[in-house]
Amino acid sequence: MHKLSPSTKAVLVRRLHLVATDDLVAKHTKGIVVQNKLHNYAVKYLERTYGVRHINRRYPRTRISKIYVIKGLMAMFAKEHYSLNRWNSTKIGLHSQGAQQFLLTLLTNFGEYRKVLYRASKMTATEKNDYMNTVSYTHLRAHETDSYLVCRLLLEKKKNAAQRSIRDTATVWVCRQ
Repeated sequence: MHKLSPSTKAVLVRRLHLVATDDLVAKHTKGIVVQNKLHNYAVKYLERTYGVRHINRRYPRTRISKIYVIKGLMAMFAKEHYSLNRWNSTKIGLHSQGAQQFLLTLLTNFGEYRKVLYRASKMTATEKNDYMNTVSYTHLRAHETDSYLVCRLLLEKKKNAAQRSIRDTATVWVCRQ
């Protein structure tokens, strides 16, 4: 690494072409496996510590408090899975900054999940029942069969043609039920 003078504002860097060697692919695969283990470990920890049973416990909101929780999580993970006292990227297979960034995103998403849990804990029984009975349009569309989809598209085409006809001729249509 070259030392730069304090007055240096920008440095021109060559673009390099990266070739995926077998060693690089193996490192990447190991990193993904470790990241999945870390994800499962962190979610279990967060659920135990801040989940439904502990909805009123203070959750880390600031970046500094999240980093504090992340450092503890990383230390526990390294101790339990690799018998290490501190994070060692060569033995674990995942760089510490990558793990911190990953866990920071996870903590942020878990915080949003907790907000939903908190709102649900304040709902009455009828509100919970109404919420469970509502189904989103996207969810309904996910269960469409091909025949139903064709039928729905034909009905929409017929409906659009009827609407154009109404606009063009200014006549009123009466529908039978």
